[in-house]
Amino acid sequence: IMNESFADLRVWGNLELNQEYLPFYNRLKTDTVRGQLHASVLGGGTANSEFEVLTGCSMGLLPASCYPYQQLISKEFPSMVSLLKEEGYTTYSIHPENRRNWNREKVYEYLGFDHSYWMEDFDGGEILHAGISDREIYQRVIDIYESREADAKLFLYNVTMQNHGGYTWVDLEETIQATNLDSRD
Repeated sequence: IMNESFADLRVWGNLELNQEYLPFYNRLKTDTVRGQLHASVLGGGTANSEFEVLTGCSMGLLPASCYPYQQLISKEFPSMVSLLKEEGYTTYSIHPENRRNWNREKVYEYLGFDHSYWMEDFDGGEILHAGISDREIYQRVIDIYESREADAKLFLYNVTMQNHGGYTWVDLEETIQATNLDSRD
């Protein structure tokens, strides 16, 4: 799961909050790989982060103005997806946004995904901010997992949209507040 804009801001210092805001996440201890990730992309160009994750290729070796999904990938391209497919995995991508953004529709095919779910596949789904909610997407992940054959190998790649853009929107009740600084800073 590549959760757009997910972050625990407490890693940057002594941020104190009026309540725990990641209780479920913080309880994930077993069967979970955890750590800090420093993304090479900040504030736009999510497809470049995807490119690094799915191919193992570093954006650090490409020009700053390069967008591989639009400029470099125009045919089958070696990836973690194609490798897993060779090992017998059925591969799924979920990105509840326009399939043409960053040329994902074609690129996901070139990387080896067997099945892809896009915005229109969530018609009527729960919206939070301006995107399909994480809850809606995670339910799709669960549905795919539970409907697979018992011993089937499954690779599921999911890019969320709930937290994308509109970072100053106030369309949710603000129940969690910083207690040691002005939350508006």
